[in-house]
Amino acid sequence: MRALGRYLSLAAAVRRGSTTDGLPYKLTLILSSRCPTRCTFCSIWQNPQEGELSPEEWGRFFASARHAVWTNLSGGEIFQRTDLPAILDELGKGLPRLALVTFPTTGYFPDRLIDGCERLVRAGVPRVLVTISLDGPPPTHDRLRGREGAHARACEAMRAIRAARIPRVEAYFGMTLLPGNRGEADATVEAAAEAVPGITARDFHFNLGMESGHYYRNLGSGVRAPAEALAAVERYRRRGFGPVSFLERAYQRRVGRYLATGRSPVPCSALRASVFVDSRGVVYPCSIYDRPLGSLRENGYDLGRVVRGAEARAARAEVVADRCPGCWTPCDAYPSLLTAFASRPEK
Repeated sequence: MRALGRYLSLAAAVRRGSTTDGLPYKLTLILSSRCPTRCTFCSIWQNPQEGELSPEEWGRFFASARHAVWTNLSGGEIFQRTDLPAILDELGKGLPRLALVTFPTTGYFPDRLIDGCERLVRAGVPRVLVTISLDGPPPTHDRLRGREGAHARACEAMRAIRAARIPRVEAYFGMTLLPGNRGEADATVEAAAEAVPGITARDFHFNLGMESGHYYRNLGSGVRAPAEALAAVERYRRRGFGPVSFLERAYQRRVGRYLATGRSPVPCSALRASVFVDSRGVVYPCSIYDRPLGSLRENGYDLGRVVRGAEARAARAEVVADRCPGCWTPCDAYPSLLTAFASRPEK
């Protein structure tokens, strides 16, 4: 019954987000810029690493965001933080309506991965979705990630999380489509199936490489996948009936429109349904729009004070007018899709 209540809170939050500009119900939280890989398409690991919010500071923030029902925890690599268990405990205590937690990982710390998932489940989170990055067969993935053995580590983590059989936890491989792995979707799935028994194409999520100044630090790097990359993953489009499959299909059906126009195919819900907070507590509209809205530390760790401020209102007006940089990253596309579906029937 507790899980049902949280799912109802999620549904109510999505509906509220489609009709009002209240506090965002989805939080993308960057817990650390530290990362064991040195990706050729991303320079997050070069972001300032000093001044990360402490577990206590995250706890104060969570107390101001008790309305949130969905959090995406990201980095860098969140499991580089040895105090991550304390942060997850604060998350569980501070967000009583939390229905969904998602996070990506390089797979370098399988024991910490399992512990983190178990903590979230013990805290009552009804659903935890883990995405283990896998951007090609072994040579390609290791090259793109800048670390020999990165592919083996990712597959080891997948074997470990599947063997753990933690209730309410689902793990997927996430392949970012890039110029450097064009045409390698089939080889990526085949190599993963050889390394992890039982893996199929249904265990993969596909998304696009994006550019960001304040987060990825890769402006001008040309990471956007070519249009032909879409054809390579077309046959992997999800056919199931669950919410994950539904969103995946909706996302993938619109990728072509984004690549043709560079604009979100549906109205963006940044600062309405979702918001982005970096590891030092600076709030942004999203992972792409390099427009700092305010510091949590300078606003008593109160999210409401920041997103209701003049700078955030001005940024939201720019988003509504479609004058933001434009993107189609799942972090922001999924809540935008949910908001669009709640606002009107899909055409």
